[in-house]
Amino acid sequence: MLLEIAVVIAGITCVCIVVWLVHRSFRTYSYHESAVFKTTKYPEPPPPKGNFIAFLDMLVNEALKRERTVMRVTKLKARLAGNNKWNEPVFQVGRGDERIFAFFKKHHTNLIPNEWNVSCNIVDRVIRIVAHEMRKTASERFPGLSIGKTLIKQGSSREGLKVCDPLEFDVLLPFEFENIPTKEHVVFYKKGQIIPGFFKIEIVDDNLKDIPFWMKNNKIICYDNGHAYVDTCNFQNKVFASLLDQTQNRINYELRALTKDTSKRFKMVKSVVSPSLKIIIVINSENGLSDLRDYLPDLEKIMTISTFQASRGSRKETRTTRVEIDLVPALLIPGDEFPQNVSKDQHQSVIHCERYGVLKWATKKNNKVYFEETDGNLFWCRSTCGYEKYISDIAQGNLSQRYIMTACRLVKGMLRVYATDHPSLRSVVNSYHLKTICFYCILFLTIPSEENRLSNVKQAMGYFVKFLQLSLKAENLPHFFFGNPYLDRMFPGNPFGKEENRYNMFSPSSPEMLQQAQVSFMRLRRKQIVELYDKGHLLDTKKIKLFADLVKNKTKKNTEIVSISRRRTHYGYKRPMGDIVYSRTCLRNKQACHR
Repeated sequence: MLLEIAVVIAGITCVCIVVWLVHRSFRTYSYHESAVFKTTKYPEPPPPKGNFIAFLDMLVNEALKRERTVMRVTKLKARLAGNNKWNEPVFQVGRGDERIFAFFKKHHTNLIPNEWNVSCNIVDRVIRIVAHEMRKTASERFPGLSIGKTLIKQGSSREGLKVCDPLEFDVLLPFEFENIPTKEHVVFYKKGQIIPGFFKIEIVDDNLKDIPFWMKNNKIICYDNGHAYVDTCNFQNKVFASLLDQTQNRINYELRALTKDTSKRFKMVKSVVSPSLKIIIVINSENGLSDLRDYLPDLEKIMTISTFQASRGSRKETRTTRVEIDLVPALLIPGDEFPQNVSKDQHQSVIHCERYGVLKWATKKNNKVYFEETDGNLFWCRSTCGYEKYISDIAQGNLSQRYIMTACRLVKGMLRVYATDHPSLRSVVNSYHLKTICFYCILFLTIPSEENRLSNVKQAMGYFVKFLQLSLKAENLPHFFFGNPYLDRMFPGNPFGKEENRYNMFSPSSPEMLQQAQVSFMRLRRKQIVELYDKGHLLDTKKIKLFADLVKNKTKKNTEIVSISRRRTHYGYKRPMGDIVYSRTCLRNKQACHR
């Protein structure tokens, strides 16, 4: 009997030892890092110290923790794989955030769920109609230009950072060249330095006989040193703007027919500003968005079948509503891949990140970038929206990062609420600047996530306010991707961060404007939002120093990048958000373009 008991005990002991050894051979990663960012290991279980039951409990808990991690990662992968939808604005408050909650409620910073859902539904259907008509027209007029069926959502409405107004949306219109061989070329400064993020596209054809006639007729081909390049200015104005013109005329004609016997009036208006095609839907009706939504099924049937009679309504009092959509044509280019984790002990899966090139011609006239005019018309810009969406998607599964995103929305709301009190601050700082600071906060405050956590939005606001203050004081806000030496913490092996030149997002603003904005921000901090953020003595100075050194250019040799648009900006010129302005020495040595 005793022998049998001893054998059983020995068997159980052997099984436990084997389980423990197998457990030690694995590395467990946190949800956040295993999904995209730098990995962090859970501590390995210590050897048993006489308490056999406690040791078994520990093994069970570790196994459950691994299982929960795998489930979270699986759900995350599924979300990232097919997430091309508008995301509700992030609003996450914690203990001690009562005043912040009250601010959102008092100033209606959060969107009304019903209005948000209606707006998203309308925009989805409108852009589907627009894309369908543009794609059909392109196949008839511009053979070889293939427009994608699925539009790529981007911007604050996609990333969960929208505040106040639910009627502004941004989408990419993906396209490709069919049977037209092309090759990318980097762009250089005068001194031979590569300008990160910009490139030119050459048509690779020895005799150019296979070039479509529409490219020649619309002067899409530009010759430089015997090479044929795509002229992005003409491409946008003579191809995409033309497609949108035809689409606009067709949609407006059908809308007038649908509302002929009613007081409801719907109209589509467009404008072209590099790199986007702005679509404005003007609604004059009693119920605004709801009325347009009711007519969209009729319009969809007409645009696709062209045989439908719509019912008519009665005349009622009307009001005007505007829905704005920025449609950005974007060339599909090979995507980036980076490790899902950096473990050497496990199979390394990779994460695919979509990439696009947008039409970003640069001339003195449009005040974007100072290049020789003929060279500037050839330029494309690599869009970082794929990476931006990835960061925001990951952040929505991390509590500390949701606090940071809520803080970003809070500052955006403040700039709207107090715009009349701080016009100089509003003219310098835009939503893309705030999103850049939001990403820096995520990078320096929460990665790796197991070691860096925030308590609430008030603490996140403390860092956010401090980072913005440091940027205004240094008159420098470095671009988050190009020239960022810390980006490997998020994306191991990414193609960014190695550039010699760093972009200053504040370069379009004059020193006088930046000084006024700094004083204005100081008043805002001390008088109007003083109770909404943690003060400096409650923050981690080491984390603040990382960002402070970055804006002071201590981490990397910096080439001076100055905007020539400062004089215009000083007198009230407002640059579209997110544009990057370069030095006046760019590409003076390039030869003229001979058409």
